[in-house]
Amino acid sequence: MPEQDPSRIAIVGCGAVVEQSYLPALQYCRGVRCEALIDPDGVRTEALAGRYGIPATAARIEDMPAGVAGVVVAVPNSLHVPVVTRALSGGVHVLCEKPLGRTVSEVDAMVAVAAQSRRELFAAMVCRRYPAVREAVTHDLKRLVGDIRGIDASYGFPLDWPVKSTAYFDREASGGGALLDFGAHLIDALLHVTGATSFEVSAYADDADAGVDAEAEGRVVLFVEQRRVECTVRASRLRRLPNAVILHGDHNTLDIPLSPMQPATLRVGSGSWPVSGSMAGSLQCFIEQLEDFGRAIRNDTHQLPCGASQRATIALIEAMYARRQPLVFSWDA
Repeated sequence: MPEQDPSRIAIVGCGAVVEQSYLPALQYCRGVRCEALIDPDGVRTEALAGRYGIPATAARIEDMPAGVAGVVVAVPNSLHVPVVTRALSGGVHVLCEKPLGRTVSEVDAMVAVAAQSRRELFAAMVCRRYPAVREAVTHDLKRLVGDIRGIDASYGFPLDWPVKSTAYFDREASGGGALLDFGAHLIDALLHVTGATSFEVSAYADDADAGVDAEAEGRVVLFVEQRRVECTVRASRLRRLPNAVILHGDHNTLDIPLSPMQPATLRVGSGSWPVSGSMAGSLQCFIEQLEDFGRAIRNDTHQLPCGASQRATIALIEAMYARRQPLVFSWDA
């Protein structure tokens, strides 16, 4: 049986995540081919296209080559709505980098345009592809840990990402700092694993007195199977945190690392053992995500989260920001 023609895509935005992850991953993808890079920075776009053998470049999404069926959107957060809606309205499917929107209203607007245009909008939540997260979703958590009584969720490390735009540090352009940036992955994984249906924010504090937050801490109540579960949420651009969703149950504790190279671990008393055996590099997760996008374009089976799945994630982040208090450090106290 002959192989299907690869899905033809374009990438909109040529920042760090495209240079560091998407373009290297494309070199190993099957079933998807990048036809163009789109960015107003012509010098950078031409250089990346030449390095990775991309046949075309353009400054605007309207000028991408004919026949492109999907676009990966990796532009500053403030541009997600206009770029995504133009792509969807132009008749192509969209895979958008996180956070899908700065606010719930932005997510709703993009989801509505996708429905009107009869095109698909997907969220690039690569942490869902980490083996520990995948394994946790397949297990009966009640059997593993009993009823969940508390959760510690954290994601943080000293920021060394080679950002290409000042938008990363601009509150208006980005919508937020560590909580929205790292927190989009953290809270998406938290809700995905627990299946929480609703939440309440008890407290939230960060250090964003005059900019975006680099340190963020909150207390949230999640409703898991109609039970109230206390949850701490921490995000940082300054220090390495445990980087995991840790479920404390009646009987045991389950550690779910937000890393492609660490297994989920069940702790029972003083002992522990892994409950996931596979590992994958970060690049492999991006390869799988792009190949899934190619399958989605061809209307084949895939595991990409739809745009609407991000409404709860952004709603929780938005609710935390709404409760903001200044973060008091120990040396200040």
